[in-house]
Order: sequence, then C-alpha cells, then structure tokens
Amino acid sequence: MASSRGEVVTLQLGHYAGFVGAHWWNSQSAAFNSDPRLSIAAQEVNSDVLFREGVTLQGEPTYTPRLVLMDLKGNLSSLRQQGVLYEHPDQNTSTWSGKVSVHRTDPASRNAFLQDLDVIEEEWEKRTRASCSNAPKPETKNAPAGSAEPPTQKVYHLEEGVEVWSDFLRLHLHPRSISLINDHTSDGDVDRFDVFGLGDSLLLRSPPVADDLEDRLHFFTEECDSLQGFQLLCDLHDGFSGLGARAVERLRDEYGTKGVLVWGLVPPAPPALSPLRSVYRLVNYALGMARLVDTASVLLPLSVSSVLSRRPSPPVVFPNLHYDAELHYHSSAVLAAAVGTSSLPYRTHSRLTSLSEFADSLSGGGRKVAMTSLALPFPLHAGESLPDALRALGAAPPWCSLAPGTAPVASASAPAPCCFAQSVVLRGVPAARHTAGSQRGSTKDSPLYRCSTGQDVMSAYLHGLYPHAPSAVQLLQAPMSAAAPFPDIFAPTVDRSGYLTDSRRKMEEAVSSAPVLTATQSGTALRTSLLALCRELALVDERRLPGLLAAGTEPGELPEALHGLRSLADAYHSGCGHEQNSDDDDDS
Repeated sequence: MASSRGEVVTLQLGHYAGFVGAHWWNSQSAAFNSDPRLSIAAQEVNSDVLFREGVTLQGEPTYTPRLVLMDLKGNLSSLRQQGVLYEHPDQNTSTWSGKVSVHRTDPASRNAFLQDLDVIEEEWEKRTRASCSNAPKPETKNAPAGSAEPPTQKVYHLEEGVEVWSDFLRLHLHPRSISLINDHTSDGDVDRFDVFGLGDSLLLRSPPVADDLEDRLHFFTEECDSLQGFQLLCDLHDGFSGLGARAVERLRDEYGTKGVLVWGLVPPAPPALSPLRSVYRLVNYALGMARLVDTASVLLPLSVSSVLSRRPSPPVVFPNLHYDAELHYHSSAVLAAAVGTSSLPYRTHSRLTSLSEFADSLSGGGRKVAMTSLALPFPLHAGESLPDALRALGAAPPWCSLAPGTAPVASASAPAPCCFAQSVVLRGVPAARHTAGSQRGSTKDSPLYRCSTGQDVMSAYLHGLYPHAPSAVQLLQAPMSAAAPFPDIFAPTVDRSGYLTDSRRKMEEAVSSAPVLTATQSGTALRTSLLALCRELALVDERRLPGLLAAGTEPGELPEALHGLRSLADAYHSGCGHEQNSDDDDDS
C-alpha cells in the first residue's frame, strides 16, 4: 500500500481495552479481504492512518496496527508478547554443546477459531515453501492483500472459549506493540491493579515502565510523515485510569500540538462485586475523568452499563441485539462498533477533518466530555430507502447512548435534551438507497423525500431532532464487518447483511456485515450524568478507603476531583429548560 500522511498512533491501556481493541482491529482487517460487499471499504477508509507497512527478516510484507498496548502479566494466554512476524527461523537453534536440561510446560489451549487460523497459516507456509513465492501472507496475518481467509461465515460460539482478548484476535501485532506490567495482577488479593494511584504512580515513579512506554511510542511516531495525534482506549474502572491520565500528561508534554482523543471504557460490574470494590470502581472513574478533561482534547466515556453507581444497573438495550452484557466478549463488541464507526471522520481517504478538528468540534465552551450513541444495526429493512427508515423512526432517534447516565428520561412528553454539536456517521447504506427516487418520493409528504443526496437526507433528519445544533455528517457505503470472530449477537430477524427482515435467519447462518449509525455529541444530557456521579460519591470518605491513599493518591484529591466535575457540569447547562430540577438541587 502507498504510504500515507495524517497518521494516528493508538494506545490501548487495560485488559477491557484489549477486548474492545481486538474486535476493532479484527473489523478493520476485513477491509483487506476480497469480499465483494466489503471491497468498497478500501476505497473509502484509509487504513494507512492506523496501520503501518513493514517487512519481515525473510522479506515478506506485513501490515500491523500502529499500536502500543499495555496489559498485566498473565493476560496474553497463548499470544507471545514479541509475536512471530519478525522471528528468525533459526533463532531458537542452540549452539551449546554441553548438557542441556529441558523443562516444558503445557501450552495454553486454543479455541476453535484460533485452531482454524493455525491451519490457514500452516497451509500458507506450505504453499510458500513449495513455490518459493514472495506472495503476501493471508489477510489474517496482516498483509494488505490476501490469498487465504479464515472461515468468516462459520458460527463459532466462543462464549465459553474466550477468557482474554487474545483468544479472538485474528491478526498479528508488531513486536513493539505489547508492553506488560509484571508487578501487578488483575485478580487475586495480592498486587491487584485496582486503584487509581497505582497506575498514576507507575509512570511517575517507575522509570523502567515509563521508559518502555516512551520507547515504544517513539518507534511508531518517528516513522510518521505527518502525525495527526493519538487515540486512546483506556480502562477507567481500575489502576489503568491513573496510568491513562498520567500517559496523556506525558503526551501533552512531548506532543503538545497534537490531538489526544480518549475513549474511557468501563465494563459492567461483576454480579458478585463487593460494595467496597464498587466504590473503588466509581472513585477510579471519577479521578480519571477529572484528570483527563484537563489534558485530553476530548474524553468519550463508553460503557454498556446504563448508569454507573454502587448498585447494579441494567445494561443498554438495543432493539435488534441479543447480547450478554456480563461477557466482555459480547459487550466489547458493541463498544468496538461504536469506536470503529464514530472515528471514521479522520480515517477516510477524503478526510474532511483531522483528529484535532474532530475533537475541537465537540469540546467548545470547555465541554471536554462528549457522548457516543450507537444504532447497531441501523434499522433498515431490505429494499428500504434511507428516507423510509428515518421517517419510520418518528421523533425518536434510532441510537442508544453509551455514555453512562445520559439515557433520555423515559417519558413520551419529555423533550429531547439540547445538543451543542454533533458528528454523525452512517455506514453500510448503498448509494442507490440514500434517496427515495422521484417515483416513490412523489407520494410522500416528508421533506426527507425531497432531498437529492443522502447527505441532505441525514442533515434534514438531524435538523428536525436538534434544530440549533451544528452537525457534521458523513455517509459511507461500506458496512461494518461482523465476520467471525465477532459474536453472534444479532436478533434472528437480522439477515446476513445486517438488514431487518420479516423472516428468521437460520441458526447456522452468521451475520457477516451490518449498517451502523453513530452520533458523537456534546449535549445537556452530560450535565445529568456528571452530577449523578458526583452525588453518588459525595458521601464517600476517602479516609475509609485505605487502598486509595496507600497507592499514592493525595488526601483531598477526591473532593477536588468532584468539585472539578461539578464545575464541568455547569458548562452543559444551556438554559433551555431540559435539565431536571433535581440536578440544580445538588449542593453537596
């Protein structure tokens, strides 16, 4: 592939971030295959923004994410930290002539999907050796073009076989991508990485960790022609909240003019989580948000939990999805669909905006937090046009908010929250269906049928929802790939192309792609969310959280963070009367 300008470096910080990232990279790699329904993706999406070309020691081309990933020891399973792409075939050959003692351990088990990938790789290696060809490796191994593909139409049902994110990663990572934190674990009672201060102090007081992160970042940034900036997938519910906040500060110090966009990720709380651990999760989230809004270009909290509180909350309900929110494998797939679609404005070949411009458009007036909403799949019936689908929605938008605490009030008489600015992306609707056509339009009374382009249709629809909000609209014809190992979470009334039907899809058939709509917004709903978080933590005494102070958090930092979040909430008060009175009564 030709080299590109406007590169973005991605950081994935945390184990749940690894789940979301694995689904996202898997979906992007589908653009390299030869599926005729997805081939248009390569024409629309500039993969060079996030991926880099390379060459192995044997001269074979590679195509890997420009990615720095941090996780805890024990979370890689069968994945090798250094990978195998740049491994010399003779590097494991021993030249020692003395006595050798061999100790073997059983390798980590590999699920059905990984076993299929192994077979494909072995077959490719055999063909390459037989033909002595320099043909590129299959798409599953990062080549820009592929001669072999995994059985993407197979339904794997990996729910019982996925324990870590590498259990369903379908592509290789660069040897400089994975950095492991060896002094902490994700579970157990010793060295658990579950407090904000642990991550904060790790980059501040541990030179080996800080230097390792810096070296890996430099490796990717120094080869860029024109670096746009950085995007972070960062866990905010554990110690990675502090690590992410400190990492963004370092990015600002060294790359001050570059954009830094952060998706703050929070998985649903485990059912058996203790009340104390629930409080720690909320404290980590609040401290992370308070620090990140000071340094990031924009912060986008993401979770399938409808509300973040000390009590269990129901997950976000999507009309045409049947997913298990307690499974990271499922919930992360939903979030990856939102990240992959909402980030397209700065990743297309046309690239009408940069990462910094995208972030700045959402963070005006000091509103550094924005929310992402998702329609998966976008409710389009087979044979239906875009105006048909939008008109059928009525006054209710088709998307569900993934920012905790921003769901609209469940009342038919409640007005929609105010929106200050929004970026809306629709992918997967063919151009021929963007408008209704003169014959059908002549019988419709909606202004949507009088629009001449899909862009005008979406703009007119959004103007009806938010008359005063500036909207950036982008339409792409290529759908999101839902090929294996994307989980089988679509309702039976969704066909293989992601369209709604009146019949039921066969159980042995998998949805291979889907139209997706995202709306990334700055609006008054975020005021409600921020104030609810502050109320939830207002009565928490940090002195009763010994792990918080012992990990290095200064006394008074939590009350200061809550004060900052309340002040931030004031920036979302538009005066349009849509806020609930209870918000204004909060004086804690």
